[in-house]
Amino acid sequence: MDLSLLEELIYIKSIPINSENESLIREKIQYLFLKAVNGQKNCENISEIYYKKAVITGCRSIIKEIKNFKILTGENCGKAPADIFALLRPAAAACTFLLSPSISVNADIPDDSQLKLMCSVDVILWCVLCLIGAAASLTENGKIKLSVWETKNGAAVKVTGSLIFSLCDLEEELLQHKATAQLCQKAAELHSGQFFSVYERYNFSMGFTIISPKLDCSTDEKQPPFSTVYDLISDRLSPLYAALNDAAPCLL
Repeated sequence: MDLSLLEELIYIKSIPINSENESLIREKIQYLFLKAVNGQKNCENISEIYYKKAVITGCRSIIKEIKNFKILTGENCGKAPADIFALLRPAAAACTFLLSPSISVNADIPDDSQLKLMCSVDVILWCVLCLIGAAASLTENGKIKLSVWETKNGAAVKVTGSLIFSLCDLEEELLQHKATAQLCQKAAELHSGQFFSVYERYNFSMGFTIISPKLDCSTDEKQPPFSTVYDLISDRLSPLYAALNDAAPCLL
């Protein structure tokens, strides 16, 4: 078996993740990803297919590391007026599309209503996708719920899921999701809010609050364009696929 793709992946992983190296790493990941996907389409050997999928998973894990690094170090975390409901509505649908039929993600978000806040769109969307990915890796044939609601001082975001086994059986698995908790804590910190998590015997929830003045939705203030469901799933190296990488590592 030709292991050149794995050698390339190992080399990319050896490049330190920082602002100076980001463009180089992304360029090399894109090239390697396309080679793996194209090779997989033309391959009938099961071992070779598994190998190519492992490379694809490795590419996405690096994308995830880059996203985590940028948020945890406070890069590109600027705030802008944004409708928090419109931002997160497509996330549940896109995640359900990729995780079905074993897992569905229900959105408990007010329909056709707006809640415009000063917030970091990139941080909030990425943290929510990672929360759903973490929940998906701990549940099986179940449902995950994304809840977003208005509070007195802004908004709150929560992802709730059910555990495959009882909490005592999942101690090691839960420790693997420490990075997701750190992201939520950072998101809360950036938005002057609070991080929260609740673990029960067979259920858990995790999320954060956003403290912000509520802005007038009728104004013509320019706000960043939001990702649609199609936008989220069309790029196979997008944050959506990276966030769900642990839950469904062979997604194409």
